Amino acid sequence: MSVDELALSLGGRGRARLAWDCYSIGVDPAHFYGKVIQLGHDDFESILELLPTNRRSQRIGLEALEKLAGLYPGTGKIEGGVASLSHVTQSSDKTTKLLLRLADGLQVETVIIPWNSSRSTLCISSQVGCRQVRR
Repeated sequence: MSVDELALSLGGRGRARLAWDCYSIGVDPAHFYGKVIQLGHDDFESILELLPTNRRSQRIGLEALEKLAGLYPGTGKIEGGVASLSHVTQSSDKTTKLLLRLADGLQVETVIIPWNSSRSTLCISSQVGCRQVRR
């Protein structure tokens, strides 16, 4: 979905931009803003630092989260289905590294490389347990 299409689904461009910004750094908005899963203070703060400055004080709202959940089959969210976010870091060029814990407990690394304002490249490790994964 484009931001405009997401805005129609969520009832506003601000909510859509916030969800879009979460997705662009590899974070499920349902996990980050949802009431069911409680992030630790350090996890919340480290993810918050990755969001654009003008979005850090915004909240997506329960109604928008419910509408967003309706877009996903099954669990209603990305996080906790196939994989869960274990660790996230971002470099100065906005390249974001994600360490994902799979449902079986093994971990893989994913890298989101920004290309321009509307595109990114996603690289997913095909080797579980690769020794190059660092925390």
